[in-house]
Amino acid sequence: MAIERLNPLFTRMRHLTLLLLVAAAPLPWAQSKEQTSKHTLLTLKERESLARPILNQAALAAVALEPGSRSLLLYRTAGAWFALDPSHAIRTYREAFAAARGCDPAIRHYVEEAILNDFLPLSPTDVLDLLPNAEPETKNRLYGALINFTLFQGDYRLAAGAFAAAIAAGVLPEHATVHLLASLPQGSEAERNRIFAAAILLRDTPCC
Repeated sequence: MAIERLNPLFTRMRHLTLLLLVAAAPLPWAQSKEQTSKHTLLTLKERESLARPILNQAALAAVALEPGSRSLLLYRTAGAWFALDPSHAIRTYREAFAAARGCDPAIRHYVEEAILNDFLPLSPTDVLDLLPNAEPETKNRLYGALINFTLFQGDYRLAAGAFAAAIAAGVLPEHATVHLLASLPQGSEAERNRIFAAAILLRDTPCC
């Protein structure tokens, strides 16, 4: 079963995350009391300077891993880059998604969803760009999440664009579509009618 294959993969993810934490941690047996005290008083900038080479090393180590482990290590690394360098985080999330495409098909969409869910608040436009290459299960969940998130941000143009992309992919996120129709500002009657007509057409179109 897919879940049986997924559990070992996420166990490896925990192990890889632990390796990152161990690499970042001080070595208490190699430090004096004074050094340990100094470590606890590191400024945010000093901590960031320590984290960057560790994250860069993790990215290099990921190259030698099989696709499942590589995607999960890059996914965790991207999350760490988020606070340090958003542009670097974006590149790493995209690399993680590309690696996820090489995962076992039985678990691929679970890995994709984990990556894109965390990527969404950072860059909705990048998630929209990646979704056409995702598994059908991923599309079914993430197009709706993307529409809802962009509406929450007040970006009606991007929400409408995400809806159009979902329809083009043969996906109708019904709850998100209702939310979109109800959220469009006054004066958007033509857009509202277009979205409603596209939704009805896809709903009434035979799937095969």
